[in-house]
Amino acid sequence: MRNLEIKALAIGAGLLFSTGALAEGMTHAQYEAQEKSIKADYKAAKVRCDAMGGHAEDVCEAEARGAASVARAELEARHEPTAKNVAAVHTAKVDATYSVAMEKCEKKSGNAEDVCEKEAKAARVHAMAGATARAETSSADYAVAKEKCDSLAGDSKDRCIDDAKTRFAQH
Repeated sequence: MRNLEIKALAIGAGLLFSTGALAEGMTHAQYEAQEKSIKADYKAAKVRCDAMGGHAEDVCEAEARGAASVARAELEARHEPTAKNVAAVHTAKVDATYSVAMEKCEKKSGNAEDVCEKEAKAARVHAMAGATARAETSSADYAVAKEKCDSLAGDSKDRCIDDAKTRFAQH
């Protein structure tokens, strides 16, 4: 299941490049509207899944739960763009991919099922290791940017630090 590793890496790359977009913030009313939308989308997806039956229904439900989980994590990161919330988006994406992969493995049996599960677990470990490395890199980059701001004074320094916090999802 080399495909799982590729998906996990793609998710990680997407998170790396989407961090800036998440840092835009939102009002409380927008937050509540998005929260309701996520719940409605999940309910609609669940209804579609219920019509399937069998193993296809189980996979569909895992996909629906994963999509809702990722949407909630992204909502939190847009509402409050902290490093912790941005990392939670990546974790939600990895967990969603893993849950769907494990659900798909259940259709197999014997050694094929065991191999499928081990590949899914390995892909998850690789994706999470990448997230940890990116978080450490982002933290180190923020420290450098903040140190550069120390040469400034007053409003310039404040703007510089605020910019660094936004770029590196620090709060």
